[in-house]
Amino acid sequence: MTRSLHILTILLVLAGLSAPARAKVMDFRSMKPLRGGWGTRVTLSGRHFVPGRVKVFFNNRPVKPLRVTPYQIIVLVPEGAQTGWFEVAQDGRRLRAPSRFTVQNTTRVEDMTPGAGPTQTWVQLKGRFLHKATYYMGIVMLRTRNAKDRSIEVFIPKGTRTGS
Repeated sequence: MTRSLHILTILLVLAGLSAPARAKVMDFRSMKPLRGGWGTRVTLSGRHFVPGRVKVFFNNRPVKPLRVTPYQIIVLVPEGAQTGWFEVAQDGRRLRAPSRFTVQNTTRVEDMTPGAGPTQTWVQLKGRFLHKATYYMGIVMLRTRNAKDRSIEVFIPKGTRTGS
């Protein structure tokens, strides 16, 4: 088979024609970073990505690329995403990333109401990813209620002081 292809190439060159061009097949090689929270900028690297023809998926859901070059695709981890796989599709070929992307969202307190007050009071915290955290004042673990992703209430016990 290889000898036949070689002879065909020689005959084409002698006839003034070029050998048939090989199709450039997309190749998905790496992903960085491998973990991060929602909104994390992820670089998918490979070869032969074609802007306008390449599609990206995270856990089988479409993700709009921020930028596509022949060697890289830049995307953001979509809000609400959970740990899973990035996949790149182009011209009927769909490839999975070499490893899973681990979604790690960190707790972020953005507001506290009231900002000051007596002990033995419930305080409302607002922010992101609040419902999965454990809250302390000094070494005392605080009681919580009404825990949601964007808000939670913590009880400030008797005997605690500012800054503890």
